[in-house]
Amino acid sequence: MTKMSTKNELQTKKEVRAFDSPAIKMLRSGIEGDKQRYVEGCGVVYNREVELWDSYFETIDRGAFDDCLKSNPVVKCFFNHDPNYILSTNRSIPALTLTQRDDGLYFASPIPDTTYGRDLETNLTLKNVTGASFTFIVNEDKVSIDKAGAYHRTITKCTLLEVGPVVNPAYTMTSVGLRDKDSLIKEAEARTKASVEPETAVETSERDSTAEPVRVLAARVLESVKEEEASRQEAVAVLDAELRRRRENENISRRNLLTLLEIEN
Repeated sequence: MTKMSTKNELQTKKEVRAFDSPAIKMLRSGIEGDKQRYVEGCGVVYNREVELWDSYFETIDRGAFDDCLKSNPVVKCFFNHDPNYILSTNRSIPALTLTQRDDGLYFASPIPDTTYGRDLETNLTLKNVTGASFTFIVNEDKVSIDKAGAYHRTITKCTLLEVGPVVNPAYTMTSVGLRDKDSLIKEAEARTKASVEPETAVETSERDSTAEPVRVLAARVLESVKEEEASRQEAVAVLDAELRRRRENENISRRNLLTLLEIEN
């Protein structure tokens, strides 16, 4: 049974990513006499695992946006991830264009003749703007947990909402993304469990050992307890050996003393 999402539910599922993108640059229209300027760059990087936060890795699959782009949704381009600084949409004249390549999703947006548009042109010329940011909704993903307890998430299908240049991608990720880490993990795990077909008991056990953090944590605790018990037993054995050695030395000393006393007598 498919659950339809309401507008409010979709709002809560929005995710933001940002990264350094040296390919960001300004282009002329290419038409003689046309003063239109464009900002162009890679908005989404494909098939590259990135550690977003400590022990949380994410990869966006090469075909993640295929279905979305085929449906021709409204996609917006903002400067600095700010809707007040809108540059264009794919419905604008001239329009935002999106191009699929093997390494990522590229965008080219016209820069409007506004105060912030002219500021962007200047900053692009000075190489002050070298980052990209995009907002999206995840429709399908897969999550696994390795032996160290790190999460590995692969996004296989999603909906693009917005893409554009940013000045400081590190700040964007810290201010927008970090606060959503726990909810992202919970939602991704829930989607992963819901998408798995019924399995045999053995297969389910194997999946649960890697897909359920509670069991992973329990296994860690049990292993830690075993290691502590082994260390305690080893310490007891060392102490016992030392006590035996001391008793043996004391016995030898007593025997030597008795021998000396007998000689003197």
